[in-house]
Amino acid sequence: MTDLIGYTRTCGAFSGGVKAVYLANAANVTSFTNTAEVWTAVTMVSSKVFKKYEFEIDECELKFESTMENGTFKEKASIEMLMPELSKALTAAVQEMADESPCGMIAIVEMNNLVGSASEKYVIGYNNVVSKERPLRLESSAGTSGKGLTDVQGETVVLSCESPEKARTAVLTIPV
Repeated sequence: MTDLIGYTRTCGAFSGGVKAVYLANAANVTSFTNTAEVWTAVTMVSSKVFKKYEFEIDECELKFESTMENGTFKEKASIEMLMPELSKALTAAVQEMADESPCGMIAIVEMNNLVGSASEKYVIGYNNVVSKERPLRLESSAGTSGKGLTDVQGETVVLSCESPEKARTAVLTIPV
């Protein structure tokens, strides 16, 4: 058993939201290096990289929901993003997420900048306990054309996974 470490709130404004989402097939990620509970490097299968998935501005959210069940910690992480413009390209992007879901994906999510500091990154779908055995999968996708001329059109995609530990931040270069 370890001692509690506490938490000190810092003063200042904090920007919410997600800046970028990068996905890779779980099979293409060999490992992450963890230094002092922060991911500091990622190793990929030769010539494989993460791909950037774009979304409507201010329409992407990274959520965490933690529970204790039978004395065991569990965290569900989910990425919800509105990918605009119903199109052949969007259909293909969502279909590839669906096709890859049985084997899973790993994401690096870059948060919007905190005021006065660099943006945080989180690794989702990989952890210290079970590595990549609980990767991200497509949970749902809902598309709409909108009704009116100024309504949004596109698909809201939700990717999620469960982990036996909290998601960790990352200070690493994303291979793209």
